[in-house]
Amino acid sequence: SRSRVRTSAPSTQTMATKDPEYALLFDCDGVIVETEELHRLAYNGAFEDFGLQIDGKQVEWTVEYYDKLQNTVGGGKPKMNYHFTETTKGVWPVVTKEGYNEKNAGRVKLVDDLQDKKTEIYKRIVSEAAEARPGVLALMDAAIEADDIAVGICSASTRAGFEKVVDSIVGKERLDKLDVIIAGDDVTAKKPDPMIYNLAAKRLGLDAQKCVVIEDSLVGLRAAKGAGMKCLVTYTASTAAEDFYGEGADAKVPDLTANGVVTLDAIFGPLKKGSDELIETIRDSSAGAGAGVGSSASMSKADVDAYIAKVKAAVDFVAKAREARNKPLTKEQIAAYGDFAPYNDRSAGISKEEADAYIAKVKAGVDAVAAARVAAAEEQAATIGVVSDAAPKELPAVKDTTEDVDWGVIGGTDPMLALRKKLLSMKYAPMR
Repeated sequence: SRSRVRTSAPSTQTMATKDPEYALLFDCDGVIVETEELHRLAYNGAFEDFGLQIDGKQVEWTVEYYDKLQNTVGGGKPKMNYHFTETTKGVWPVVTKEGYNEKNAGRVKLVDDLQDKKTEIYKRIVSEAAEARPGVLALMDAAIEADDIAVGICSASTRAGFEKVVDSIVGKERLDKLDVIIAGDDVTAKKPDPMIYNLAAKRLGLDAQKCVVIEDSLVGLRAAKGAGMKCLVTYTASTAAEDFYGEGADAKVPDLTANGVVTLDAIFGPLKKGSDELIETIRDSSAGAGAGVGSSASMSKADVDAYIAKVKAAVDFVAKAREARNKPLTKEQIAAYGDFAPYNDRSAGISKEEADAYIAKVKAGVDAVAAARVAAAEEQAATIGVVSDAAPKELPAVKDTTEDVDWGVIGGTDPMLALRKKLLSMKYAPMR
């Protein structure tokens, strides 16, 4: 394999790929590692540390709000500026942190200080909770080995937070073989502005049409398409509902292994043959679930039988979810789930009122997850359709329904639920 050298200064990074014909550019957050929930917890941790309040209430970004925010604004400081100017209609928070001179600091300094604290918390969380998304490192390794493909990472995150993620997940050996690494600090305009991808193409010496970007959000997709590049979206639970095809995505999949392994040939093979179709055989259909109903003559009996089994599993999934939603948590479950439950030895010194409030918050969070999954299951069952003589020509995707019922919800193996459980065991992570 070839050797590449990454210098400490990104603008002078040495390329070892001689005259690359194509480039594969990875976003970081949500693509290499599912970090958006970690970012949200870190922001809330910073807000809590500064005692930010508006109208006497603690500033807090909920899961639902952050899902919308991350698909609207790129970068940490722009997110906070947007929140305190657009969402709150110009009402800035009061800082109740002892010793912090808000008037002397000013709004710009406050956002800078909040970002620093957020980055500090985020780096702690990442070191313990972050994991690579399925298939991403294998695809990166394959691209590194290819002699005609340059490889890079382009993240809107600040270099301080970004480096912690890539050092921990990607690893120094891989990083030293990349052709270009650009963080949010290296550009003056954040995604969805295409500046970061324009800069990558310039440093690589490639035409934008020869570059393929892997993104996970509308903000990143808009940046990639604004630069004139192809874009494959590996969406997350937070971005799955977005209309990526409507915004110009060339392909989208739940992850790089969900519908079949995404290979270099599936991405670049069509481009080398003059086609615009990326991963044509395994990408999500652009049509909605239940679309394209017609004759099933072209479907084999095995296909139909498998489809019927999926429909039945989805219906069972709904029934199971409804049952689980109404099932109360046991004391043992609450004790294992939380960090301050009175049934846990680690709760020494925590008052009963604090423990009860914490349990109520955990229970509310569990109920919210259960309700969301029931709603998703009901929608899934409603849109899958019924196999008959007029079966769909293209079978709509059916999510895996094999999760165990656990913690009063469906989805004991749900990645986000598992992540939140893990984070709850960290005493520095706020329970939000």
